[in-house]
Amino acid sequence: MPLSEVADQLSVLPENRAPDHDDWNKIAPRWSGEINRRIRMIGWAKKGRDP
Repeated sequence: MPLSEVADQLSVLPENRAPDHDDWNKIAPRWSGEINRRIRMIGWAKKGRDP
């Protein structure tokens, strides 16, 4: 994942305090979806197939 995408994801976290459980839960679905998509693409590439 490019650092620019990581920065975009982290930019929604609070700047004035440490992120809490609720803060992380707000961005977790974004991370999970993107990571799962990339894992599928790697799997397809390893098998020599297109997505």
